Amino acid sequence: MLSIIDSETGLAIQVPIAVHVECAFRRQIMALQGSKANDFAERLAPLLSKALVNAMDPESKPPTEQEIRQAAIVSAKSGVAVPQEAWSSKVLLREFMAKNLT
Repeated sequence: MLSIIDSETGLAIQVPIAVHVECAFRRQIMALQGSKANDFAERLAPLLSKALVNAMDPESKPPTEQEIRQAAIVSAKSGVAVPQEAWSSKVLLREFMAKNLT
């Protein structure tokens, strides 16, 4: 999340970073004229779409502290070590916990 100060009210607004990035790119595209704007938008669209999907997809984010603690507890109870790659992936960590919950 990104805090943005509303210039009219002076209030801080919490905005997902993906939304802030999308707005910044739209302003950049609008600032360009004619064919330059079209070329820029065409080259940028696939990259921006992928970045926004990744930023907004909760599964692409690393596990939370609570999920890591839960996985450690499951590992201790089951006697099965958490795979190294699972520590940085919500999906893999959840799969490990589902398979090893007793």
